[in-house]
Amino acid sequence: TLYVYFADKNSLFCAMVEEESLEQGMLSFDFPPDRDVDTTLAAFGAAYVALICTPRGASSIRTVMAPLTLEPA
Repeated sequence: TLYVYFADKNSLFCAMVEEESLEQGMLSFDFPPDRDVDTTLAAFGAAYVALICTPRGASSIRTVMAPLTLEPA
């Protein structure tokens, strides 16, 4: 079972979020290190907006934020 590898549901969820964010980051934010800062920042902004505007990106953000909004203050 999964709980051989993870202590609880929270640990499993954290591992899934970390893996997803690493995968998305590698695909979306792979910039040449020798490019100038202005061009890299513009490309980063465009890549970030493109990522969060995809259904997969928006779904990931909602999944991470939902537990935070449901906790009592």
